Amino acid sequence: RLHRNDFFSYTRNDYSSAQGFWFYAGSSQGAKDYYRNSSQINGTSHTVTDLPTDGSLIYVTFHYLMNGQWFQLYSTYTATDDTNQGEVGLTSPLEGDTLTSSSQRFTWDPGTAEGFWFFAGSSHGAKDYYRNSSQINDTSHTVTGLPTDGSQIHITFHYLMNGRWSQLYYVNTAANDN
Repeated sequence: RLHRNDFFSYTRNDYSSAQGFWFYAGSSQGAKDYYRNSSQINGTSHTVTDLPTDGSLIYVTFHYLMNGQWFQLYSTYTATDDTNQGEVGLTSPLEGDTLTSSSQRFTWDPGTAEGFWFFAGSSHGAKDYYRNSSQINDTSHTVTGLPTDGSQIHITFHYLMNGRWSQLYYVNTAANDN
């Protein structure tokens, strides 16, 4: 199942001679009505955003450039169905906000989720800056030990709903003490 903002990664060895990549996500094969990245990707991972959360099918097209020719791989996923579960997600700070210090209080809308967990790190899904020590059952939590160098901080917000853990991903900018 895909969430509203989901992360795709691919092994560079599989595409070692590829010169670039693109992602489309849409309501039919090859469509880009849900998502199209704004510029060519040269890394090995990419976050696709603003996907539907209504249980519908999502068609993802992975484009890669080899020897001057574009090729495509097609995959089909099912969107997470949040239509009857309430909207879960961070309400403060918001995606892209600059944090205020090495300690930041996060608040969220719990929807119908039953528990929460935070990772903060230097890359997608990482917990090299912070990982809480036990499940959170509140609607706010203070994350500590964050850098203050103006770098990107990747937040993984885990939530427990209907007996299953899911994640939402956010990127914020660290406070800058310089």
